This record gives sequence, C-alpha cells and structure tokens, in this order.
Amino acid sequence: MERNWDPGVVKFFVKILNSIALGLLWMMASFIAGIYFELGYTNGKPLIYTILFYAGMLAGLFSLSAIYTEPGKTTKGISFLVTAQQK
Repeated sequence: MERNWDPGVVKFFVKILNSIALGLLWMMASFIAGIYFELGYTNGKPLIYTILFYAGMLAGLFSLSAIYTEPGKTTKGISFLVTAQQK
C-alpha cells in the first residue's frame, strides 16, 4: 500500500468498506434467520413469528442507515462504531 495517500481519502474508503461489511453482515443474518430457521415464511407456525422477523429486519436496516447517514448524531448504543471509524 502506498503511504502518500490523503488522510481524507483513506477515511472515506474505510467508511465505504465498513458500510459494505456491515450491510453484508446484516443481509447474511437476515437470510439465515429467514431461510434456515424458517422465520421468513409461515409453515404451520403462528403468524406473529413472521411479523416479528420482518419488523426486526426493517429495524436493523433503519439502524444501519442511521449509522451511515448521520454519523455525528448517533445514540450511545451505536457510538462505538462511529468512533472506531474515525480513528
């Protein structure tokens, strides 16, 4: 890796890579829970499991988008992600 990179560019690329990694992690967790544990569709189970699964998926997606759209205005629960990116 070349050492003469601008620190702003490096910070931007780290933010891009972190957003892709967390997005893929969220997506894999959603696929595993939905398909492997059969929460994504009703198969003789109560409908509330499916509804809670999709509500959790949406809440996770909104929290991921909140982290990366306004990193300065985070809550205390997710502030460790933003401070780790800034270092």
